[in-house]
Amino acid sequence: MRVDEIGPDLFRLSLFVPGTNIQFNQFLVKDDQPLLFHTGMRQIFPEVREAVRRIIDPACVRWIGFIYRGSDAGGAGKRRQPRVARPVTRDW
Repeated sequence: MRVDEIGPDLFRLSLFVPGTNIQFNQFLVKDDQPLLFHTGMRQIFPEVREAVRRIIDPACVRWIGFIYRGSDAGGAGKRRQPRVARPVTRDW
């Protein structure tokens, strides 16, 4: 998984899947209360977690955000929550 700092304390975590010719992106905001935007599909969650670990301790993630309910955006959301110190999620 590729990790790029695209702004001050703003990171894009991206995984390109050649067989499908699709790139999946998650975003991490490194802050006092870090935000992981999209968790990705369940299948790629271990890679997302390791990419987060390269930047911060994954247990420090305070907020998890999604723009829609889809397996590509938040399919790993339920797997992520128990690993977060104080997860906060909201239904829209």
